[in-house]
Amino acid sequence: MLYAKVDITSRKMIGVPFELPKSYSFDSGAVISNFDKLSDSELFTYGIVPIITEDVDLQFYSVSDECMYDPHKCQFTHNVYLKPLPEAVNECSDIIDVEASNVCAKYMTSGIGQEMRYMEKFNQAVAFLADPSDPYKFPMIMEEAELCEMTYTEKANEIISTRSQWIQLAAKIESIRVGYKKVLKSLGSVSDIISKKDEALQLLREI
Repeated sequence: MLYAKVDITSRKMIGVPFELPKSYSFDSGAVISNFDKLSDSELFTYGIVPIITEDVDLQFYSVSDECMYDPHKCQFTHNVYLKPLPEAVNECSDIIDVEASNVCAKYMTSGIGQEMRYMEKFNQAVAFLADPSDPYKFPMIMEEAELCEMTYTEKANEIISTRSQWIQLAAKIESIRVGYKKVLKSLGSVSDIISKKDEALQLLREI
């Protein structure tokens, strides 16, 4: 934590912020040992007070370099400002996008070419059920069915059913993602934007 000397009359900072040293020398020549162990109330008797930064989500707030003296709490406090609406909308939209992707990842294996493999397997399943006379045309169905000790027809039906369930799930995720991002753009305050972002994240995490 940083500290600073304060002129109680003008409420201005004297000099620049500093970390408490182990020993402190005064202009009079006096030296205090274990100065960094003193309590804030003890430090105040020497005109030294802490500099506090409010506990805020820095994604949506900007912290000013300037400090204001708070005589009631005997401390300097950094001024905190809400970020502009467009910036808050963009950042909250990005957070929703990331969470939507994380939810999708719970139900679909990620990896290079994985989506193409899923699609090819689905296409083979549909084609096999339409004409199962030559299963050797559908190696992905054959090999996976044999590994799972299932018939080719059972495996093909399972693949199609799984895809159908995934499409319904993806539709729900997308409705939340796209819908809430649209709502964010219509809101008039950063606090409302943050609240809606949190609401979207909660809905996504419940899927």
